[in-house]
Amino acid sequence: TTTVKIGLLSPITGPIAVYAPGFSDAANVAIAELNAANAAYVFELVVGDSGCDGTTAASAAQTLVDAGVAGIAGAACSGATLGAIEVAKAASTPMVSYASTSPAITAHADDGYLFRVVPSDAQQGQAMAAVAAAESFSNVALIYMTNDYGAGLADAFEGSWLGDNESFCVKVGYDADVTDFSTIVQQVADGGCGSVVSVTYATDGAGIVEELAAQGVDVPFLGADGIADLAFVGEFSDASAVAGIMATKPSPGSDSSEKAAFEAAYTAAGGDAGGIYTAETYDAVNIIAAAAMADSDG
Repeated sequence: TTTVKIGLLSPITGPIAVYAPGFSDAANVAIAELNAANAAYVFELVVGDSGCDGTTAASAAQTLVDAGVAGIAGAACSGATLGAIEVAKAASTPMVSYASTSPAITAHADDGYLFRVVPSDAQQGQAMAAVAAAESFSNVALIYMTNDYGAGLADAFEGSWLGDNESFCVKVGYDADVTDFSTIVQQVADGGCGSVVSVTYATDGAGIVEELAAQGVDVPFLGADGIADLAFVGEFSDASAVAGIMATKPSPGSDSSEKAAFEAAYTAAGGDAGGIYTAETYDAVNIIAAAAMADSDG
């Protein structure tokens, strides 16, 4: 038998750690099915912590490369993926991201080693603008993280939402590790903004929503895929604050026997079938496995 190691860069620590168990569950479902279906191979999953951070992910990618992985599924956060690919491409190790949506990835100098199974936020920005228009958003406050994901999606939304003579009620960026949003929300309150569009992860997104409630700013709120998961609710001290929040995320593929089989296996493995980017993690692992088997067969 031939042993094939597949790396998984998962945000075990950092601002989206709440989603990491789902990614690992999905990857392990793929590994179990690959081993059951391919007697000539033994597939092993090697997990590294991306930390949702470029430097941390680069270090983890080096550890995965040193472990002899055939390819790396990941990372989740766009900044982590952009950090990790610098290590992976130097080692001629392909990466398939299951959740990195920043437009910056499309044209990144990856030497042909970086792929993803999710669409660019150049598209999600258009979708956010369409949802905001359908919900009659006006006098919009745009709040976003200044990392690769946040800035990229905020720019895409701005390009779709604003006309030549329009502007935002408030436009404010913040570092991903900020925990106090009182000043930002005060700007929304002082500006008399009529709605909020935000690009956040889970913990900071919950912090912004709770601060809006604390300051009595009751306006429509639209987020993106960084909060489009049931685990987001767990980040609230008062879950009732989630009521009315809207979010966009890339739609999954149409119903198929493969999709139904994955969801059944994932649920049986204890995973949450409503989790974010879990089917994509499964796909990324399978793509790497198929490529490794094709390479060894050649």
